[in-house]
Amino acid sequence: MQDKVLRAIKKRIPAHIKRPLKAAWLMISTDSVKPNRVEVEVEVQAPAAQTPVAAACVTFNYAAALREVNTSEAASNNNQRQLLCQWLDLKNSCRAYVENNLHSLDGVSPKIVEFLGSDGEFDARILAEYVGQDEYLTLSLAQLRQIHRLLQNYPASPVSRYPLMSAADFRQFLDGKTVALVANSAALLDSRRGSEIDGHDCVIRFNSYKIVASDTGAKTDVHAAIHLHSYNLQQHVPVRIIFSGSRKLWEKSVREKVDPKSQDRLGDASLHWPVRSTQLVAESGAKVPTTGYNMIRLIDLYGVAKEVNLYGFDGYASAPLRLDEAMHLPIADAHEYSAETAWLMEHTIRVDSVKKKLI
Repeated sequence: MQDKVLRAIKKRIPAHIKRPLKAAWLMISTDSVKPNRVEVEVEVQAPAAQTPVAAACVTFNYAAALREVNTSEAASNNNQRQLLCQWLDLKNSCRAYVENNLHSLDGVSPKIVEFLGSDGEFDARILAEYVGQDEYLTLSLAQLRQIHRLLQNYPASPVSRYPLMSAADFRQFLDGKTVALVANSAALLDSRRGSEIDGHDCVIRFNSYKIVASDTGAKTDVHAAIHLHSYNLQQHVPVRIIFSGSRKLWEKSVREKVDPKSQDRLGDASLHWPVRSTQLVAESGAKVPTTGYNMIRLIDLYGVAKEVNLYGFDGYASAPLRLDEAMHLPIADAHEYSAETAWLMEHTIRVDSVKKKLI
């Protein structure tokens, strides 16, 4: 039965909804929902896919069934569940509006009904291509895009030994906290900012960070690291996030370098490259965003932290401050430091020579 359905999907479904539809059917066909999605077991019968619109509804109905069952689940998935409910309710409302008004909506193609019936990846071009001048759809689809950027839609990582944290979970983790991001910069030496930094609810450090307690603080709540190196990965932290521009390299790095016991929670694939992710910051660029820039832009996107302070972010005007074994590493030329510095100048207030406040 599964093979027949998958063959039908391949023949009848447009490319832009084929992949999410196939993923939904595979989940329906298994005994349980994969980790790091909404973790419940649901039995859903896939309707016959006679048309592209009917086929697209398979994923929509599956997600709706998840929402129905989840109303009685424990609060641990509350944030993800709320986002899912908002997403589905708004899509359902838009779909009903389009179906009831197609005769009067000259700028709307039937393809929008396929999109509204799909739980696949959002295509921002649909706003310009299919919405036309209809104010309700324009506003509603803009809201859908905002929700979608926070709602994890990746299949769960096969790295199942790790307690994973999604993009939505990380947003909840930061909600209402004071946050300090500490650069690996010698500008912090002799600054005597250690107590001030440790006084934040959440302290975030990067890659091969070095602790000089009186100047850098000693507390680490989140360790963000590029996949290329193993520095500090043996240090236990509450949250660790590995960044990589490649999903495959991210998984390989996690498997080979990260001990499951070295952190309480590990960022999942939805967090593997925030600046370039179409579901998160979605910033284009030819060069590689730095680890610090990935984290700063992600926190800025969320907008839920009570206060965000940056220490030592001076665009490498000062010498690096790293673990001794990492001091031989050159300053990478793969990054666009001037563009990142320009963004920081526009979105921060300079407090003093080592501290900036994100605005």
